[in-house]
Amino acid sequence: MQCVNPQVALLSNYEVFTLLKAKHQDQRKTHNAAVRKAHADGRPAPKIGTEIERQVFSYMTKVNDLPRHWTDDDFTSFLERIARFGLLKGEQLMLLNNRPSSMTGLFTCIEEIDERFTHEQQEEMLAIIKETLPIPPAQPADLVLDGEEQAAPSTDAMDLS
Repeated sequence: MQCVNPQVALLSNYEVFTLLKAKHQDQRKTHNAAVRKAHADGRPAPKIGTEIERQVFSYMTKVNDLPRHWTDDDFTSFLERIARFGLLKGEQLMLLNNRPSSMTGLFTCIEEIDERFTHEQQEEMLAIIKETLPIPPAQPADLVLDGEEQAAPSTDAMDLS
């Protein structure tokens, strides 16, 4: 994944999560040497990542933890299968980030959906979402808000400090 022009790029939660995770893993490799050097010099150990990165990662793992359970194949499969509907990039992002599981949720993500798509197409979109962007089996969909299934928030987070 490469951001050609960062001022105009729109990223999904999955892409942000993957980017932060990869950055953290790269920084982790050099972190141990930096900690040893800091301790030898009598300085406090440096932290990995910025405060904003830690807050975003915390959000991704506690509030909206679905992206960390998806794979690149899930993400690519979703984009390939949903492409035939000609959705705008913003609508695709809404579907990825919110993962609607009902018609009500779908209506909030796609503008003028009832005028642009038939009922069968809308149901097909929901089926694609459910097939390609799964809810993790270890976390039951037991929180219900406005008829939408929401995965229970996770309590485990990657340590970015």
